[in-house]
Amino acid sequence: MSNQISQGNRAEVNTNYVKHSFFVNERGATLRLNLSFSVPNWMMLLVWDPHNHLRAQYLKINEENIELFLSPDGSECSYSIVPGEMTIGQWEIEIFSSVDQYSLQVEVELGQHVVHSEHKQGWVKAINQKDSFFRLNNYHYQKVVNKEAGWYKGDFHTHTTISDGKLTPLQGMNQAKLQNLDFFVATDHNVVPTNWIEDDILVIPGVEITATKGHYNALGINRWLDWRPTCSDGGMESEEGMNRLLRETKEAQGIRSINHPMLKPWDWQFQKTALTEIDVVEIWNDPTYQDNAQATEDALTLWDELLLDGYHIYGIGGSDSHMLPTESYQEGGAPSLIGDPATYVFAEQLTAQSVLEALGRGEIYVSRGPELEIEMEDENGPVKLGSTCTGTQLHYKIICHNVTECSKVNWIVNGEVVVSKQMADNSIIEETFHLDSSYSYVRAEIRKEDGELLAFTNPIFKGTKEQNLSNWGELLQKAGK
Repeated sequence: MSNQISQGNRAEVNTNYVKHSFFVNERGATLRLNLSFSVPNWMMLLVWDPHNHLRAQYLKINEENIELFLSPDGSECSYSIVPGEMTIGQWEIEIFSSVDQYSLQVEVELGQHVVHSEHKQGWVKAINQKDSFFRLNNYHYQKVVNKEAGWYKGDFHTHTTISDGKLTPLQGMNQAKLQNLDFFVATDHNVVPTNWIEDDILVIPGVEITATKGHYNALGINRWLDWRPTCSDGGMESEEGMNRLLRETKEAQGIRSINHPMLKPWDWQFQKTALTEIDVVEIWNDPTYQDNAQATEDALTLWDELLLDGYHIYGIGGSDSHMLPTESYQEGGAPSLIGDPATYVFAEQLTAQSVLEALGRGEIYVSRGPELEIEMEDENGPVKLGSTCTGTQLHYKIICHNVTECSKVNWIVNGEVVVSKQMADNSIIEETFHLDSSYSYVRAEIRKEDGELLAFTNPIFKGTKEQNLSNWGELLQKAGK
């Protein structure tokens, strides 16, 4: 039998940020929160217990009613809830809203509740008793899904109904299987997943820190990041706060990816972002979105400026999937699907740790269809994507499967196309490069005859170079963007 703790609490809000309090005055197995809003609009909700521990995260899009279940048992919680005791005392709901005024009604029930949800595997071990953030102590980065070394296909930028995606986590998993993905990173907006479905697709925790001046993915993080604009440094909405978040992402074992950096109005506008605080750049974002073809070309130009300046910042892709597989951004257009484009990593085995390590060393290529066998060597032996060769002659061989007719491979050396060769399915394309300068790099692109991008590889470096650019604003200025 449920115990009604508080009903009908109402707060008129006239600001984009508000705190709303409710009380729990006796213990119970499950806490049910039913939140009713007068305005269906974008709102970010955080729920804090009396010990100031974060217990729930939710991005409300257009719903008028939200139902959240909190329990000591993670399998009985809603997604992105931190399990734990239903502590007696004053709880708080923080709301960050895109509207200036709305009314809120909160119903709180304590007792036994049947949670109708998909089967989930808990990742959170316990609330951190020293800090307000939680840690994913139960996520096993070394869990082996496949013990073989090889190229694994994945997606580093995905969304579900946990934020503004249309697929539930279960539907997202099923769609990933249809796309033959081996892994993906769950990167819902400002929400760190605390649990997920147990399956044979590797799911890596992450979050898309989503500010008004740009978005970045924290890939593989092991704890919550305090992105709130109410932080003393302005959180994700200030230059200082964003630089702090990027540093803390690295401290949380995460890899920092700047998302769709040239896609307006979601381009990266934080001028003071230190380039040393960026690990990878999402060069290729959902190719089915109409503005992304040009945004991708602009990102490639920007990336070449980074590489020319001596930075080993690698390029990845991301579907940024939000839609149902039957939907398109344009009438009659291609569907927007998870795994389009796919990012392939060469990992020693299929574990979260191995995938993230491969990402960190740049052993990556990105593709919309072609599957590549890449072999490289210099005078001293084999060379891998993302690495620095020690010789002066680099022999580059590509065997391309599933390539369309009239395609070509362009080899880019120091930002310029130096060799272009026609390709056919299962053809072998080889080229030798003489790298005599103190610093240079080589990367490859596969394109259709009309120039449409099909795939790109990460670079091979020769030598090192002292960097002149220090922040994002200088990079944009150098690239003329």
